[in-house]
Amino acid sequence: MDRARRRGTEPAGGTEPPRPAFGRTVAVVRAGAGGGRVRVGQSAGQAPRAGPRGRSSGGERGRPMKPAELLLEHRAPDGVVALGLALALGLWAWSALRQAPRHRWSAAAAAARLLLLAGLGWTLLLPARRRLTSEPVLPRLAVALDTSASMALTPAGATVPSRWSAAQRILAAPWLRAAQSDWRVEVVPFDVEPGPALALAGAAELRPTGRATRLRESLRRIVEQQRGQRLAAVLLLSDGLDTQELRGDWAAEDWPCPILTVRLEPPDLWSAEPDARLEAADTPRRATVGWDTRLIVTVAGHGVAGRAFPLRIERDGRRLEEVPILLTEDGQTREVAVRLRHETVGTERYTISIPPLPGETHTEDNARELTVQTTEARQRLLYVEDLPRWESKFLIRELKANRETAALAIVRGPDGTFLSYGERGTATLELTEEQLRHFQIVVLGDFDAAALGPERAAALRAFVEQGGSLVLLGGPKAWGADGLASSALREALPFERPSAAPPAQGRFAAALTAEGRLHPVFAADSNGWERLPPLLSCYGGARPKPAATVLLEAQTPAGPQPVLLVQNYGQGKTAALLTDTLWRWQLEADAERPYARFWRNLVSWLTPARSALEPLELELTADRAEVFAGEALTLLARLGGAAAQTTAAKVVCEVQTPEGRRVVLNMTLDRDGREGGAVAYRAEFRAQTPGAYQAAARAEVDGAAAAASYSFQAQSAAAETLPRPSDERLLRTLAERSGGRWLEPDEMGAALAGLKPRVASEPRVEFESLWQRGGWLALLLGLLLAEWLARRLADMP
Repeated sequence: MDRARRRGTEPAGGTEPPRPAFGRTVAVVRAGAGGGRVRVGQSAGQAPRAGPRGRSSGGERGRPMKPAELLLEHRAPDGVVALGLALALGLWAWSALRQAPRHRWSAAAAAARLLLLAGLGWTLLLPARRRLTSEPVLPRLAVALDTSASMALTPAGATVPSRWSAAQRILAAPWLRAAQSDWRVEVVPFDVEPGPALALAGAAELRPTGRATRLRESLRRIVEQQRGQRLAAVLLLSDGLDTQELRGDWAAEDWPCPILTVRLEPPDLWSAEPDARLEAADTPRRATVGWDTRLIVTVAGHGVAGRAFPLRIERDGRRLEEVPILLTEDGQTREVAVRLRHETVGTERYTISIPPLPGETHTEDNARELTVQTTEARQRLLYVEDLPRWESKFLIRELKANRETAALAIVRGPDGTFLSYGERGTATLELTEEQLRHFQIVVLGDFDAAALGPERAAALRAFVEQGGSLVLLGGPKAWGADGLASSALREALPFERPSAAPPAQGRFAAALTAEGRLHPVFAADSNGWERLPPLLSCYGGARPKPAATVLLEAQTPAGPQPVLLVQNYGQGKTAALLTDTLWRWQLEADAERPYARFWRNLVSWLTPARSALEPLELELTADRAEVFAGEALTLLARLGGAAAQTTAAKVVCEVQTPEGRRVVLNMTLDRDGREGGAVAYRAEFRAQTPGAYQAAARAEVDGAAAAASYSFQAQSAAAETLPRPSDERLLRTLAERSGGRWLEPDEMGAALAGLKPRVASEPRVEFESLWQRGGWLALLLGLLLAEWLARRLADMP
């Protein structure tokens, strides 16, 4: 509205909401065309709810906070309104004097016209009444209900109700329904992800049919969705079996609200039948001859407390090692680390198994198979750094420990002389094209354009164009205003950064992009990349070039910023790091060792293939390294090289099943899957039987050919349907670390009462139109009719 007046107060403009004395801004809207009372000013994320005659949704009338105010919401200027009223009164006076009352009916007609004009004038002013009130807002109780298939499991021959039945009894309990007077209760079903919130009555229609459980991710999303909604607690009705997380240490993370967890089955229900199982087995899927890797096996069991059993590890059918396992209590898990030494080139098949125990009937989870591709060590790596720093200290340590690489590091010492680590030979800092031919990978530290020099920059660019790999470690000088973007390496950089601003400092969460999760740098060793240590710096403002791919991002206040970018340049590859605190990953007390694994995988991907100078280069991966029988996975082929730029390539993948059958797949072009200069192809394959699968892809373009292989494993049963008890240990940890409680079903009523939710007051604004009412409009029509009747009775025209 242009102008609005309210009696006895300052103007309340329609373009800006009123600001009550207590400082909270509430929204203001104009009365609707339907008349009556309009309620606005709901809290963020809450849908407006209108109650009868100003009552709140909880049934309590809002408490007035200040006297009602009169608003005149007309749009016309005050002068125009006054002029209109004066003209109307003048016309009425002229008419009344011209037709002097001859009897009482003419006087009544004049009076009715005056009242009608007054009523129409009042209506044209659009009068309304506004009142500020406060209403109670109930705290929220989110009931997270697990709808995965494991909720319906019970031991063979058991007559007790399932976990799902126990959860439904809790939802139907009268005390939970009575709690709705103190809480706003919503049921949020989840399996792989949370579903829409339901009322308590709607939960009875749900069924436990989910094929997987992502408990950790779903809980985080449920809490995030309730942010700003006064979430007081989460009631978790789940068995605690997360089929995505290999370990349950995530339950000890920080949680923003209390989580109440409940026992859904008797504690000793699963102890009658012995069951030992392999929860997980993980090792790098690529290795190098002479390089040791670590195989980590997670073992769990029930009904086997105090009974030792063997864990056997075989390679290509020959016994490699046997480890005795002793679990001291039911539900306990134990990790076993075994060092694997790779001595020959080829594909190694590992079988990890637990012999069936006496009385054990569920043995489908007693064995797993893994395959590892072993290649020979062939690359030489050169690392050149200007001045020593923390990054150089830890990187040199990792390069020396990597038997896959013969590394040479040259670093400028405190006195200006250069120190070398590794077999230097005839290498110098001249970095001529002749010297660079002896290396396959070069890691360039923090040099600006002047320190690097035009000759060395040109030689490095030619090195990449001819098939070498270049890692730009960067730093304040390299990414500054006079950095590498001012040198001959500018074209090889996978990004542009116009600002050249100093790095942002803080504690930034690091996360893989969608492309990063499928890239060989991370897909070759998929375990543990979902929980990366934070980064303390980030060179923001970088814009990836069209041929570049962002693999890793930092979540900064300015939004996601690229941290690791890669691209194909010429016949080689470049990678750039836009942080100088990656070395802090080495300080994390994490068994996954993300710093060492990152550099090992990056070096492995950057290593030029023997056919690097040939027109075609092919890599074969998959969206996951392990599936369950009956499930599908996507095989991904990346075709690089000069001849790969055409879309006329023919890519065929042959998959050998465990029973020896061969399945031929014609891979199709993925038009959205370009990565730098490479072209992506994909094919879907469904593993029908459990066991190890071998995939071999071959690409042909204009007479040139390239080949690649990949192996994956199909397990015999989905983890969701494996018979096993609830993870009580995880549920107890989750309740303890979040400030909640682990409850027996009969303790829940008292536990909710003990939380003592505080009902807050939420300001509300009530608008009541004083003219859009049926009675007022009927009065105006009545006055018009009265004037007409009086004029007829007075025999007036």
